[in-house]
Amino acid sequence: MREPQTYLREPSFTMADLALHIDELSLWSAPFGLRLLEQVPMLAEGKVLDVGTGTGYMATELAERYGPATSVYALDTWKEGLETLQRKLDFRHLTNVSILHADGNAMPLPSNSIDLILCCLGINNFADPAAVLRECHRVAKTQATLLVATNLVGHMSEFYDVFREVIASSCSAELLPNFDVHVAHRGTTDSMARLLQSSGFAVTEVQVDSFSMRFANAAALFHHTLIQFGFLPAWKELVPVDQRPRVFQLLEQRLDEIAERTGELRLTIPIGVFRGSKLHD
Repeated sequence: MREPQTYLREPSFTMADLALHIDELSLWSAPFGLRLLEQVPMLAEGKVLDVGTGTGYMATELAERYGPATSVYALDTWKEGLETLQRKLDFRHLTNVSILHADGNAMPLPSNSIDLILCCLGINNFADPAAVLRECHRVAKTQATLLVATNLVGHMSEFYDVFREVIASSCSAELLPNFDVHVAHRGTTDSMARLLQSSGFAVTEVQVDSFSMRFANAAALFHHTLIQFGFLPAWKELVPVDQRPRVFQLLEQRLDEIAERTGELRLTIPIGVFRGSKLHD
């Protein structure tokens, strides 16, 4: 018997609930963060900025790896996430992290003051990524390093290909342009490099990798907490409310056919890591 589509209900958790439990979802962010940690210069002292810190997963790790002579600034607009970060700092007795509750396009930091800037999985979430990167350029010292890790176009392509086919066959074709915009909002290596360059950073290295998320079937995918919080709200918005039960039922059927045929639902997550340098003001 097919499991009811309870995932289509409005989420019951609050942002405070999410802030308490989001670290349990770190398997999503860990592949990106680990690749950044392989690239960061080891600073015996200096100033580091973590843009879009969330609950501070990167900020706390860097603060411990660098030691107390390095100052880490953790910037985000997510109040509840920053409250969780503060509890982490208290638990770890870390005194070299400063929390900045601020927007990335208006950073409360002096110009030419930061040695290293990181952004792990935040660039796709900014309303104006170019404005944020221009602010990064402003606060960066000359020769400062910028490291950005993000998922790229092709993200979960196995899912999106099926989703598009279902919309095309069961809904109006007028929905497809909006669907394609949603899929394309993640950058390519070229578009990301141009974005950094247009903000004043010289792109010195680009690394591309990937990992997989595997599920037993469609119900497991749609009920996974990460999917419910991070992706499903946007997927639902691609389909008119009155058509969602029918569309998602058909989508489940198509995905389950793949799972039955291959033994799993495997979704590929491409990773791009971009290293930039501020050459001049």
